[in-house]
Amino acid sequence: MTKLFRKKYTPRQTQVYGDDNFAIAEAYKTVRTNIMFSLSDVENGKVIILTSPGPCEGKSTSALNVAVNFAKMGKKTLLIDADLRKPRIHKAMGVEHEGLANYLGGFSEFDQVIAYSEEYGLDLMVCGTIPPNPSELLASNKMTKLVDRMKEQYDYIIIDTPPVNVVTDAVILSKLASGVVVVVREGSTTYTELSKAIETLEFAESRLLGIVVNDSVGLSKGYKYKGRYSRYYYRYEDYSYSYKEKE
Repeated sequence: MTKLFRKKYTPRQTQVYGDDNFAIAEAYKTVRTNIMFSLSDVENGKVIILTSPGPCEGKSTSALNVAVNFAKMGKKTLLIDADLRKPRIHKAMGVEHEGLANYLGGFSEFDQVIAYSEEYGLDLMVCGTIPPNPSELLASNKMTKLVDRMKEQYDYIIIDTPPVNVVTDAVILSKLASGVVVVVREGSTTYTELSKAIETLEFAESRLLGIVVNDSVGLSKGYKYKGRYSRYYYRYEDYSYSYKEKE
């Protein structure tokens, strides 16, 4: 029988970690380097999806920081918030803008949904208006053509997606990606949850690049990157992935 280890987590503010938090900043640079080596066989327009087994595991924070680190290298980088159910990137970056959902829904043109962060040298495509049919929009031919177009314009496209064990959106987008990074939280994610996420992605023939472990005790509550997984504790939390923001 699986022993329970219940720990309540409050969603943290999605933020960019700078040099003032050396351990976390360096860990994200390591993630960036590992992604670059993992995708060395892809010539250009590298599309990287970040997802997680469940909610509150830090995928949006990781997506944001990975994108910022690529931009700091001088790489032309686009960060897309493809979590069309509970988006967070717009809040973290202070951007209220038309976004991906507006474009896929036919309400905005491509140039209208690209924002630019002068502070980080990063292009952004936030969620925009939350739609009633996110999975259908992400699975549309228009999304496929959009990704193809962006691959011609950017060196790296980082896509934040919903938890893979909760909805199918990450699996849908993984078919368009160069690779997938799974984000977990130590003391929260269980072995069973992570195994299910990996099995789902492998069944979809996704290319798994590695795992980002948040709140690792080994890095003083920082972040680390692993190509495999070890031990995770059990977390149970009633969760409804709806359009209402969870405080």
